[in-house]
Amino acid sequence: MNIQPADVSSTVEPSAPYGNNSAILSDKEFDQIIRLAVETFGTESQTQMLFEEMAELQEALCKLARGRDTRAHVCEEIADVLIMCLQMAQIYGPKAVENWINIKINRLKNRLDNPQYPQ
Repeated sequence: MNIQPADVSSTVEPSAPYGNNSAILSDKEFDQIIRLAVETFGTESQTQMLFEEMAELQEALCKLARGRDTRAHVCEEIADVLIMCLQMAQIYGPKAVENWINIKINRLKNRLDNPQYPQ
């Protein structure tokens, strides 16, 4: 598979007609929407939805590797998975998840800075 990273300056316009796609939410609004989704749909439903979204991302990546999908669709599926992961963080503890992210990113940094670093 030879997929090159996207040019950071490139943009992909959302294709789905879901209200105002270009509205920029404040951090507070963003967090409220994540919390409200969990409260509205429930933990079990959102966990199942995460599984579905991950499967859709996997399918889009596989199709892209075969030349049968677009980068824009992969980006859309990544967004869906990230939103669902944010909901999972809300369920299981945002601070704990943030802590683990910092630990994992620092470990990755060490691996990149020191190629002999244990895998």
